[in-house]
Amino acid sequence: RRCSDCGTNQTPEWRTNPRNGFPLCNACGIYLRTRGQHRPMNLLVGPPLLHTAPEGYLGLHCSYCRVMETPTWRRHPETRQLLCNACG
Repeated sequence: RRCSDCGTNQTPEWRTNPRNGFPLCNACGIYLRTRGQHRPMNLLVGPPLLHTAPEGYLGLHCSYCRVMETPTWRRHPETRQLLCNACG
């Protein structure tokens, strides 16, 4: 199992994303439930799994069109890159 947000395969408890049914680690699941959004890249521990954000960049953005706001964030099924609703 691998978290659909941060990519970890180790967590004390697995959760499910209510929007798409994908698995989430405990940290990403709690963040999504309490804040209604995915954990920002700067809160993820360890090496980047999707892409390297520019220096000083603190928010999420679509890997294709660079939009920073979308009703739903998605992941590319093969590369796991972060995508906005329109590009996903």
